[in-house]
Amino acid sequence: MNRGILTAAVFIFILAACAGREQKQEASLAPYQQQVKQERYDSLPDTLAYRLADFAIQYPKNANSPDYLFAAAALFERQGKWYRSAEVFDKFSQLFPEHKRQERALLAGAHNYVESGNTKKGKALYEAFLKKFPNSPLANDVRLLLPDIDLSPEQLLEKILERARQDSLSKVPAHP
Repeated sequence: MNRGILTAAVFIFILAACAGREQKQEASLAPYQQQVKQERYDSLPDTLAYRLADFAIQYPKNANSPDYLFAAAALFERQGKWYRSAEVFDKFSQLFPEHKRQERALLAGAHNYVESGNTKKGKALYEAFLKKFPNSPLANDVRLLLPDIDLSPEQLLEKILERARQDSLSKVPAHP
């Protein structure tokens, strides 16, 4: 019986220590909470991205975690850290699948994977977007983009020029 009481006391102590750590970290982010909630990322320091992401991933059940993770991804994107931004947007999609920013997170993550050179992951997120949001106003744009996603800029330009040539040839009247 003493062993059971000791185990319970240790468990309560660990639980209290963890809760205290979460509160301390959240308090350190409190000065930025208003800008994060209002999506005013331009006023946030770039270095905050790591702290926001770490907090949100460590405490996904915290009410502020979705906002913090989305802000972290946006800050990484602002810094041109395409792959890191894509990973964080992807993590947002996994942790908060029903969040109101899910559509934006999937699109931004897909775009940033492509920007980073990882078209395979980008394509997978675009396909996940179409599956989850088939009636989105942006769904048709994504459907048009997907077939050419693996093309280099030079290949894409050549394809566009070829289409333009074909269009101009089809508009030339036939001579009788």
